[in-house]
Amino acid sequence: MGASDVKYFDVFDAAAMHDLDQAVAHLQDKAGIKTGDVAGIFFSGKRPWTECEPGERCVLLMNYLKTEANYEDEP
Repeated sequence: MGASDVKYFDVFDAAAMHDLDQAVAHLQDKAGIKTGDVAGIFFSGKRPWTECEPGERCVLLMNYLKTEANYEDEP
């Protein structure tokens, strides 16, 4: 299990959540991600979650998952 195994409907569900931490935790649970290190770095300096439209949130979350997937192959 990993970031690339997360389904689109999981991303859509997370994008509808009003809290970024809750949305990321939902996806991390689906992907089996144990730490928030990459998420913390990825979302740092981004536009506030509450100001983003659902489509923008989906893009952010999908790009976050791609970033997580890049680190999965490292030992």
